[in-house]
Amino acid sequence: MPFSAATLPKEERLHGKKDISRLLDSGKWGSAGCIRYCFIPNDSDCSRLMVSVPKRFFKKAVKRNLLKRRIREAYRCGKPQQAVDILLQYTGDEVLPFAQIKQDVNAAIEKISK
Repeated sequence: MPFSAATLPKEERLHGKKDISRLLDSGKWGSAGCIRYCFIPNDSDCSRLMVSVPKRFFKKAVKRNLLKRRIREAYRCGKPQQAVDILLQYTGDEVLPFAQIKQDVNAAIEKISK
């Protein structure tokens, strides 16, 4: 797989204060395992993602970044079909293996797709 196919392009990243505020204010919330998610349909042609790992539970940036990488990789493996803005927030208090995170992210995407 070429390197560019393994990355999350800028158009698939949720950024901008207005878009994030709209998602948090009027999005639908749910949870799947160690992942809490919020989603709302968008007008663009692709889904956009935002990942959050709270500093309250993981003081060291190395652990937060590791979890963010694992969540993004799990998301890339099973993207939703429709165009939605998604926030994936890690709520566990310990670093779980990639297989467990992937299972929880896929469960969240499945719930969003319904």
